[in-house]
Amino acid sequence: MIRLKNGDIVEWRRTESQDSEPYEVVASDEDTTTLLAFDGSPEVCLTNNELNQEYLAARMMLSTANRDTGVSDRYAFVMLPARDRQAARRREDYVREVDDRVSDNGRIANGALDQALANVAAKHCETKIPGYGAGAPSRATARRWYALWTHAGRVIDALVPQTARRGASSGRLDPRIETVIQQVIQSEYLTMNQNDVPTCYRALTTAVEELNKYREPHNQLKRPSQRAFRRRIERIDPYIRDLKRRGPEYAKSKQKIVKRGQRRATRPNEIWEVDATCMDVMLIDLHADLLGEKVRWKRAYLTLIIDQFTRCIVGYYLRFEKPSFESIAAALRMAIMSKDEIVARYPELKNDWPVEGRPAVLVCDNGRENHAEALRYLCGILGIELLYVPRKSPQGKPHVERVLRTINRASHTLPGTTFSNPKERGEYDSKKHAGLTIDDLEKWFVRHIVDVYHQDLHEALFKSPYHMWLDNIQDVVTAPPAQVVEEQAFFMKEAKRTLHKDGVHMDHLVYHSDEFQFMFDHQKKQNVDVRYSEDVLDKILVADPQRKRWVTAYCNNMPKYAVGRSRRAHNAIVADAIRDGKGRIDERAIAKAAMSNLEDARRRARKGRRQAQKQERAAGSARSKRGKVAESTSLTSRHHEKSLVPAGADLFEDDWTSHADFPNSKNQ
Repeated sequence: MIRLKNGDIVEWRRTESQDSEPYEVVASDEDTTTLLAFDGSPEVCLTNNELNQEYLAARMMLSTANRDTGVSDRYAFVMLPARDRQAARRREDYVREVDDRVSDNGRIANGALDQALANVAAKHCETKIPGYGAGAPSRATARRWYALWTHAGRVIDALVPQTARRGASSGRLDPRIETVIQQVIQSEYLTMNQNDVPTCYRALTTAVEELNKYREPHNQLKRPSQRAFRRRIERIDPYIRDLKRRGPEYAKSKQKIVKRGQRRATRPNEIWEVDATCMDVMLIDLHADLLGEKVRWKRAYLTLIIDQFTRCIVGYYLRFEKPSFESIAAALRMAIMSKDEIVARYPELKNDWPVEGRPAVLVCDNGRENHAEALRYLCGILGIELLYVPRKSPQGKPHVERVLRTINRASHTLPGTTFSNPKERGEYDSKKHAGLTIDDLEKWFVRHIVDVYHQDLHEALFKSPYHMWLDNIQDVVTAPPAQVVEEQAFFMKEAKRTLHKDGVHMDHLVYHSDEFQFMFDHQKKQNVDVRYSEDVLDKILVADPQRKRWVTAYCNNMPKYAVGRSRRAHNAIVADAIRDGKGRIDERAIAKAAMSNLEDARRRARKGRRQAQKQERAAGSARSKRGKVAESTSLTSRHHEKSLVPAGADLFEDDWTSHADFPNSKNQ
């Protein structure tokens, strides 16, 4: 039985003497189907019974051509499912057996047809194809297969089962249950909580029970199985599932096609990519105890710059500190300058490191250190365009991302490795096996880059990065600008300090230069800009705003100590010295003595104030008493009383009538 829908195209041979002509289905319902010929002939309306008779008689068949494009709308045979390809080959065996018995007039007798079908069925009796069975087809089916095959030019594509044209079967679940399932999927499964299927199924069970609570016992809705619920979850589009459960960024990275970077390099030193990562190796920090840090085992951060065209590593910076402007600036300076000094530092290297120069574009991500104003200023001075990839788009700089992963995987062979994740690490104790320092890791890294990575065949280049650089660098200007060599301050850390008469104080050291006298005389404000390096302790750079240049100041108070020592090691020594000095002092006793002294001073102050107030009240009372006596006594009586007073008694303001109060009294 054939089912047609609007827009289908059929090949119909209306009479035996007439060739097949294409028709398009313009209307179709349960009872009739209307066909329209391509040549403009009137429409033909057939009942479904008439349509099936024409189809079974092999006078009508579905067309493989499209009216608009004239191109086959079938999938390529090799792209079909294996079950459909196997069924098509089985049908081809039948039609070829029938074709051998067809007479010259194109007909075959029923007896010959039955014999042909029996022969092929005997050959395929042991082969059963799921969904298609293993028995011989009927006469009508065999004739229809043969007509399709001959009309299509005897190609196997015409015998592919049209399972995709089958109508969708109605669901077995009640429509109300289907509605509840979709509601539970939306409210429980497609959420950022990422509930698992059993949890969502329990919510579905609860929802069905709520519906059945108000229904009669004979009219209860049947609860669907967990497998039926899981099948409906599996039908959800993967992008929608990840979008609702993980967020847009995760869905985009997992389900969307990855695009290439924003620009493609055509020569060396055109585009560099920079990124940083934490190395998968646990190291021993020799300065942790001196710095007073509890954590002695640490992982180092690697800042790496790669040339996009040749895949050569042009610069790096390996330290315990997290990525910052200083790490990018140090890696960029190494990338621009010659590597001869690094090669000479490691005599074990068997190859040279010829990469150097200045890029036209530096590609980086949106980390805070990459948006530092100092980095923009540095790139502007060097004439480098700073290009930021879109947020959370590592595919914008794929080469540096891949090489960082390659280096980390190579480090998994080192003692103390942490591997990529706890699952890979298993029961391996990274701290127990850790024994490398950061200098050891840097030595391994340089040897791996120069003697392994640069010399190995790169699948995308069809040669090694080393030879890719040598073969394409001849016509490229690699010399950095002159100010880069002269002005190292662009790549150093920045700080503010005060210019004293004896020099600039920094990290418990004093730096002095003979040119400070000119700066001290002509600069009103003594605050100066200082540039310093973590790897160099014996000198710093001080900005001279009057002459617009940098002045090199050397350590003045401890010159021999500072030479050849890093600033990190110096800070560790200073911290240890301060901690040792504090250890010899009883800070609690000092604090107790200071507080006791303060309380004693406050107590004496309170006592002094009370005494002063008491004396003030006594003096006021005496003055008031003398005033009253003067008003009530006459001038004569006062003269009489005065004659009775001993000589010198008027010198005392207190009660002179009592001889005991006199200092010269015999009573004393």
